[in-house]
Amino acid sequence: MSPVELKFLPQNLVQQVVCGAAHTLLLSASGRLFSCGLGVQGQLGRGYQESQCEFHPIEGVNGIVSASAGFCHSAAVTRKGEVYVWGSNKENQLGIFKHDDKDGSAYPLSITALHGSKAIQVECGAYHNIVLTAEKEVFTWGKGAHGRLGHGSEDNEVLPRRVESLRKLNIVSVAAGYDHSAALSADGRLWMWGHGEWYQLGTGNKKNQLEPTLIEIDTNVKQVSCGGFHSAAVGYNGTLFTWGVGMYGALGHGNDTPSVVTEPCVVDMPASVQQVACGWKHCVAVTRMGDVFAWGHGAEGQLGMGNDHDLWAPARVPLLIGKSVRSVSAGLNHSSAF
Repeated sequence: MSPVELKFLPQNLVQQVVCGAAHTLLLSASGRLFSCGLGVQGQLGRGYQESQCEFHPIEGVNGIVSASAGFCHSAAVTRKGEVYVWGSNKENQLGIFKHDDKDGSAYPLSITALHGSKAIQVECGAYHNIVLTAEKEVFTWGKGAHGRLGHGSEDNEVLPRRVESLRKLNIVSVAAGYDHSAALSADGRLWMWGHGEWYQLGTGNKKNQLEPTLIEIDTNVKQVSCGGFHSAAVGYNGTLFTWGVGMYGALGHGNDTPSVVTEPCVVDMPASVQQVACGWKHCVAVTRMGDVFAWGHGAEGQLGMGNDHDLWAPARVPLLIGKSVRSVSAGLNHSSAF
């Protein structure tokens, strides 16, 4: 219900924390990756399909610079630009072409199809993945329903496939939600694609977008996050936007606003926002001063308020006041900050 401090690794040695559906990954400054939580599909990457309530290191891969967690799988990028994946492969989300590996792997596997490219970022959706390379190219694979892979169809992709429409757009970051995706260019433009039924693409309508579509937003965007039924973005000026379906207050626009917002809409925040993370039906944001705010569905204590209440507008997380938080992450029903 309230944030619990993990003391096995000093905060200044933490590089990244990411939340999946029911598991969490922690990356140290030295490039070692740790995991805990639900592990029945091998998503913890420790060679067995068991859950763990404490963080333990993932062996067999070092020099990691970023990681991501999906519903039942995980992924990481190394300093050399290699991409490793592990966990469930039931929707081809591991990017391997072996029929006997359909049930996945409890060990990290290197994606050989990407060996000719240097990856710098990987993002896991529920059942798909997005990779950004140093050459500013975007690759996707896994479940293709609703167009979340951006290739103009709803077909699954077994192996990583380049998103052709994003070539030469100078893409600098990507994001993946349950069944939709996003990309940002160096000049702050935002592209989204995939499932649109809940207005989570910000196009103003419910149509699925099978290829990346430029989104109209009143600022240059520096960061974007995709949730279950909603999305959020932060402008270079610190303005926070949300859109989609605001079940349980996930959009943060207050009780007196519609539960559906079809295009990016400004969230009233008391300070400039540095980063936002969308969970299944909640959001967490950190300001430039290091304060953490949360809102939306709170039934599992994911808002960190010490109770299970939903919040329809951003509220400061009490136990994190004065902690100078650098980054936040949101999973299905849990959150993290460091």
